[in-house]
Amino acid sequence: MSASPTPAADAERHHPRPRAVLVGPMASGKSSVGRSLAARWGVELRDSDALIVERLGCSISDYFVTHGEAAFREVERDVIAEQLGTFDGVLALGGGAVLDDSTRAALREHTVVYLTVDERNAGYRIRGDVTRPILANGGIDTWRRIFAERRRLYEEVATVTVDTSRGTTGASATRIIEALVAAERETPVSTGGKRPLPSSVAATIARRRILGATRGGRTRRDEGETP
Repeated sequence: MSASPTPAADAERHHPRPRAVLVGPMASGKSSVGRSLAARWGVELRDSDALIVERLGCSISDYFVTHGEAAFREVERDVIAEQLGTFDGVLALGGGAVLDDSTRAALREHTVVYLTVDERNAGYRIRGDVTRPILANGGIDTWRRIFAERRRLYEEVATVTVDTSRGTTGASATRIIEALVAAERETPVSTGGKRPLPSSVAATIARRRILGATRGGRTRRDEGETP
């Protein structure tokens, strides 16, 4: 006879929560890196913008034009609140999701990965992108202004910070796992999914702990460059 589930395991089964929530500015790679991270863990990726489009029945750009940003943010807040309480995979949020007070309050109870990107790489990624209504007329200048306005909000909700400016999406996923292990939100010995963790992860964490011990016991929580 198999053992009965513990109360904690039973609660987790009945009250799922995302394994990680990705936040960050436009072009930081939340969707693309999120796919690599979800594949590494063997879980589903959901993108809040895609869920919003499905609910609205039209593009976000069209909804902005017809109803305005305030109306869009209300829909966004409701969609995210639902996902935080019902979904157990990787959840990627739109760049402006952190503007909502209730969303930020809810994120404090979750594992939040703040993805950063430097301005040069952001410029490459948004060049010619017509799907982002806020960038429609300003390009990188608008990106720079919006990031400056939201940066402290990303930092406020972040559990760990990972820079995605360089390397592949798979490399960024590895850095996320390393950062979460260092923050004791993941274990280096658990694959958590279909693909094993790279052997470098546990070794890297071990090296950091040794270095931390030689520097007065302090270790870095963040992986990569913080903005």
